Amino acid sequence: MLIGYYVNVEGCDLDVECTSWIREHYVFLLDNLDLVFSGLLDHLFQDQVIEMAELDDVRTERTSFKQNERLLSILGRKSRDKIQLFFKNLDVTGQSHIRKDIIRRQGYTFYYVIFDIKCKIKVQGLNVYRYIGP
Repeated sequence: MLIGYYVNVEGCDLDVECTSWIREHYVFLLDNLDLVFSGLLDHLFQDQVIEMAELDDVRTERTSFKQNERLLSILGRKSRDKIQLFFKNLDVTGQSHIRKDIIRRQGYTFYYVIFDIKCKIKVQGLNVYRYIGP
């Protein structure tokens, strides 16, 4: 079973818009990201969102606030695909509440989708955003 996210919003190119979400929600992300205990940095490195030098740059910061600040600065220069992987990794590291809150702030309706082995789609009435999956 694969779990993913899907949204059906008419007249809205979400792939383009997600690249601006880092800046639009900068203060919220700065205050709420957990890089140390969640393993988010390791997942971002593993998925090639950040490079080893960038990983080291973030880890050398002394406080979690400064680490978040450094990571957001790095992510602000990344491609749309890398930003999507960042949001996917929020779910993987137990921080889906951050992604969900950002989506709520954007004003979209979203669905939680489970794809079973036969690729049948089952939609459950949960508030999540879009398919950003494997």
